[in-house]
Order: sequence, then structure tokens, then C-alpha cells
Amino acid sequence: MEIQNRVIGKSGGAHSERGKPVSVILADDHPVVVLGLQEIISQTSTCQVVATAGSVSEMMSALRRNSCDLLICDYAFDNGTDADGIRMIERVRRAYPGVKIILLTAFENKLLARRLMLRGVNAFVGKRSDGVEILPKIIETIFENERYLSMRPFIRQNKEGRVLTGGEATVMKDDLTFREWEVMRLLERGANVIEIARRMNRSSKTISAQKISAMKKLEVKNDVELIHVARRILWNWERL
Repeated sequence: MEIQNRVIGKSGGAHSERGKPVSVILADDHPVVVLGLQEIISQTSTCQVVATAGSVSEMMSALRRNSCDLLICDYAFDNGTDADGIRMIERVRRAYPGVKIILLTAFENKLLARRLMLRGVNAFVGKRSDGVEILPKIIETIFENERYLSMRPFIRQNKEGRVLTGGEATVMKDDLTFREWEVMRLLERGANVIEIARRMNRSSKTISAQKISAMKKLEVKNDVELIHVARRILWNWERL
């Protein structure tokens, strides 16, 4: 499968002090991922891991306790109660504007990447792209004030080449708005409309409207069908 890797433009941000290794915090709810990242970073003399975290709360605590030049983190955390996703990125960017961010995620979606980079993410790296293996090069790239994108394109055709849509549960996330995609993702994880509204800092009415819009696009009739389709989409995406 073809992989998209490209530098996509300038992005401001503070550099680490000349001659000092880049201080790195790693955050992912899968310990094996953290160990793998540590192994990759240990192979370069330009970076030093100063802390690791397995949840959003642990990540924020590590940022408070340590001087950090670079945060490498996942987009979705299945543990803890702190908001993940775009709310997490916005929180980090507000509190630590000088920290560069590499988002390492299984959610390889162009719309998601675009929105997150507009919010200050310096690199968007799909876990199933080759970006993980060349992580030291990506770090070098973003400290040259560039931004980096590495992801596998999502193919939305069946074996006969027919485009699959709607209720067949293979609709691309780009067919949903960013907010609709976030609502669907959180519903699949078991949150209700009120909880999603609180996490996204929106009204319940707004979240309900976004859920209804997503249901129409996915051609489902109720919450059970919506969650079923959401799970199939996300599971298919993970297997790419």
C-alpha cells in the first residue's frame, strides 16, 4: 500500500538550547508502544526521554514536572477521565506553547491531520506508516521549523472496485465533519450526549445535532446502529 510522507510547510516554535539534547515526553496508553518509542529514540544522541505517561492526566503531570522540548503522544487514550483528542491538544498548546508536538496515532485521516495541525501539532504520524521507523528524521525536520505528515491513505473500494458508502460501514471519515467524527468516536467509547458535551465544551443540543447529522450520512436509524457502524469503521481502520 502506498504511504504518504511529506513535509507540508513552515511552522514556528522554540528550539532546544544549542548543544543540548531535545528533552522528550512520551505518552501512549499502550506500554509496548512507549517501549518501542524509547528504543528508537535511544538510538540517537540528539534526544533524551525525560518522562513517559500512560494517560492524559499522567502526561499533563509529566509536562508540569519536567522541562520539555518535544511531546510525542497518541490522539486517543482509553483510560482515565481527562479529555483526549482535540481537547487534549488544545489544552497542551495553551499551557505549553513552546513545546513541539508529534501526534502518533492509528487514526490516519486527512481531515483530522489538517485540523490538528491548524491547532499547533507539528507532525502527524500514522502508527502504520513508515514514520515510526524514521522518527529521528521527523524530529530533526520539525526542529528545522517544518511540519511533517506521514500516513496511509484510506481505500474505500471493495474487491470489485466499487466505492462503498453509508450503511456498508466503509464511509471515509472525510465524509463527516470533524465534530461529527469526534462525536461518533466518543459514542463508540460509551459516552452519552451529556458527557460528550462536557468533554467538548459544547451544548447538549449541539452534540445531538451533530450526532443526528452523522446518522444521516451513515444511513443508520438509531444509536445502536450508529455505534455498530462506528465500531466497524474504527476496527477496519485499525487493520489497514
